[in-house]
Amino acid sequence: MLVRAPNPPDIVRLPVPTGLTAVVVHPALEIETARARAMLGDTVALADAIRQWANLGALVDGLHRGDFALIGRALEDTIAEPRRAALVPGLAAIKRAAADAGALGCGLSGSGPSIFALCSSPAVAGSVAAAMAAAVRSAIGGDPHTYVSAIASRGARATVGSGVR
Repeated sequence: MLVRAPNPPDIVRLPVPTGLTAVVVHPALEIETARARAMLGDTVALADAIRQWANLGALVDGLHRGDFALIGRALEDTIAEPRRAALVPGLAAIKRAAADAGALGCGLSGSGPSIFALCSSPAVAGSVAAAMAAAVRSAIGGDPHTYVSAIASRGARATVGSGVR
């Protein structure tokens, strides 16, 4: 799902290529969202913004065409991650471990400390999850929580009794 505008909601459903699987590794690390948000600053260099918009367009196209190579190339954050990378010790090594294990791409999830990777299949995702968890243990320590999941083509939704309003 792509939220084009929040109010009123303008939500665009994006296709999910068969096999696309997400890995999320959450290290034993705490990051204050306010601190991470402050690291973003108030301005973005035009070249970084253009590159980010191009990556978003490429990601949407890659999803529509089921082009895993394009999806992987599009998973480059030129705005938030470079400014927040210092908050997650060893982030570059963790991303390298994911790539070496076969991830399409990998990045910091939101303000962190979670790190996500997209993979072409559940089997690859299992290898990527193990590699990322080992890299987290080496760089940060502790035992990270690791999640592997297919991406729901229906997207997020509220269900009756879920407490979501």
